[in-house]
Amino acid sequence: MNSTAPLPLVSIVLVEPIDDLNVGMVARAMRNLEFSDLRIVTKRYIDPKRVAITSREEGQIVFDSARFVSSLPEALADCEDVVGFSARNTKNMFIGNTLGSWGAEIRSTRKTIKTAVMFGPEDTGLRNEHLSFCRSLVRIPAYSEYSSFNLAQAVLLCLYEVSREFFLQREDETLQIAQSQTLPPLKQVGYPRAKLHAYDTLDSLIYNSMVSSGFLRTGTPAPIPGLVKMIFRRLELDEREMAIITGFFSKIVRTLKRKES
Repeated sequence: MNSTAPLPLVSIVLVEPIDDLNVGMVARAMRNLEFSDLRIVTKRYIDPKRVAITSREEGQIVFDSARFVSSLPEALADCEDVVGFSARNTKNMFIGNTLGSWGAEIRSTRKTIKTAVMFGPEDTGLRNEHLSFCRSLVRIPAYSEYSSFNLAQAVLLCLYEVSREFFLQREDETLQIAQSQTLPPLKQVGYPRAKLHAYDTLDSLIYNSMVSSGFLRTGTPAPIPGLVKMIFRRLELDEREMAIITGFFSKIVRTLKRKES
């Protein structure tokens, strides 16, 4: 697994998952976002063949290295912080975070803290005996009448939230590298913006092509030529693009005039 993962100290803990297909989807989501530490608290057999249906090859790497334990204390023994994802309201624990606020906290101040993020069974979610291990709870905002997410969806939203700045930064760095390299002519950047007189020439060519082709004729609404003109204005063409389009319409006009003669 990539050692440059955004938050390698975050572990995903699945408590008594019911559906092996969900386990596979969780493993795949973790692999997508470069997380590797999956812990599964269960006493039942989880079928690797069913997991593989949804984990695919990439997620199978995460599942194959997952830790299977029979109790929560065993799963959480090396963790400094335990966060539960739950839509439940409890009298004994204050749900102090939504997904966004928790994500901001963990990205900015808790990068070096070994954190277990717990998700409960699909049918009940985290129960009271599970919640007692949590330092805090996180709620994913949702429509009030349908506030419960599928297990794999919840894990995916969680991991994306805590890692999104990492991936945005990576995308920026990749773009900067690409722009600093010599690119093929068709993808080269930095051509000057097309000048106004070039648009005047293009306007004339487009108008002539519309007339010669019969697109403009008696009865055509008067605003049409102006609308077509504004379409090309909004493209904000550079000089190279303008030369290509001007050449294209010049060829159209010449061809139509030859047919007319």
